[in-house]
Amino acid sequence: MTQKTQVETVSLTEIDLLTKVVQLDLPTLDKLIKIASERRDGLKRTFLKVGAKVSFGRPNGKKHFGTIEKINISKAVVNVHNVFNEGEIKVGNFRKYIVPFSMLELQSN
Repeated sequence: MTQKTQVETVSLTEIDLLTKVVQLDLPTLDKLIKIASERRDGLKRTFLKVGAKVSFGRPNGKKHFGTIEKINISKAVVNVHNVFNEGEIKVGNFRKYIVPFSMLELQSN
């Protein structure tokens, strides 16, 4: 005999969701963080394509700007083109970095 489980649809507002998150215990919160991180990376993966212009770096420090050259499972190879020499960009001087999706930000230009 097969039992059917009924999935209940719950609509939460953002405030309700944040209130629920604040009330979570540590093990449950760890699971939620893992799920949210995987979801974020999955969404980024759909927008990050070869040839896309991206940036990465420290939040309040130096930012690198480049173009995605290759997409791997969890990281991208980025061809960085902001190598400076006394304020001028060296033409043809590029560096490649292997960057996790979580560090990449899609640029509008």
